[in-house]
Amino acid sequence: MKTLAFAFLLTLPFLPASQDREAEDRAQMERSIDGIKEIRVRMGAETPHEILRGIFAFGKEFRVYEAEGDTFLPAVGYLLEEAEYKGKRIFREKKGDVFVISAGRERGQVQDLPDEILMVLALAGVGLDEKIVISKNKEVTVKDLLETAKKRVNPSRELSCTIVALAKYLPWGEEWDIPRASRKLTVERLLKASLQKNPAAYLDDGAHHLFALSYVLRKAGEEGGLPPALEKLVKSRLSQRRNRLKSQQSADGGLGFLGVRSLETSALHLNWVLISGPWEEVHQPWVDRAFRRMSLDVAKEIKRRKASYGTLTLAARALLRYSGLRYSQPG
Repeated sequence: MKTLAFAFLLTLPFLPASQDREAEDRAQMERSIDGIKEIRVRMGAETPHEILRGIFAFGKEFRVYEAEGDTFLPAVGYLLEEAEYKGKRIFREKKGDVFVISAGRERGQVQDLPDEILMVLALAGVGLDEKIVISKNKEVTVKDLLETAKKRVNPSRELSCTIVALAKYLPWGEEWDIPRASRKLTVERLLKASLQKNPAAYLDDGAHHLFALSYVLRKAGEEGGLPPALEKLVKSRLSQRRNRLKSQQSADGGLGFLGVRSLETSALHLNWVLISGPWEEVHQPWVDRAFRRMSLDVAKEIKRRKASYGTLTLAARALLRYSGLRYSQPG
């Protein structure tokens, strides 16, 4: 009987340790992503910025629910037509220009960076003719928001979200005028301006800046590429920052900034790392460790209910992209 049992065991499929670990990692990531998806975001309970992060993660399919019950609206429509901050609509119009209201130094309220809402709308594939409600008697469109961003772009401020939004919405190479400028602007010229800024001046350890560099490098590659010298500079900065992240990674795979590790920091950086080059270039063991750690951290935070919804969805976007790349690759 024992001999038969042993013979039966020999017929069972045997997974090498690496494959077993990969299957475990994949299952954990799916649980973490599903856990975030199951959270119901309710109108008035989350800030406009956290709803924006939900759209960033899940695109136009993301929903927000009424305060009670199962009735929901598409999050994009809610953000553009109903969302408020301190009892006021988040969009303003003045002399034909369309603005997003400021929350001052309060982060995580409306948008943390100039044109962040415009960038997320662009990446989600929201059309320029989509309606924005200013008030009961005033409506504009996303195109008006885009035209204002073009007109009021300021190379001395944080350009990251502006660059991504314009690169997505505008035909590649398009030029436009701005008041008091000596030459026309293009996305390429804005990219050069962003590279000249002191990296230490960028918010969140430069993660947004690096996302913009990565996105435009990829977009330009579809359109014939950047000028060689500029492309070399962009690739060099991205490579240097990937190496720095790797050198500062903790033993358990976590990523941090100035020695402080957080789920938000890991998610911010991993979102740009994934698009900073071809998969075969960015897919390294340290990246796998970082995603394994972030997936576990997400699961913990969902149970503890301490991380903000915006942080969880930022992680979800990275996990979704990584999972799609990692587990769809041959071998």
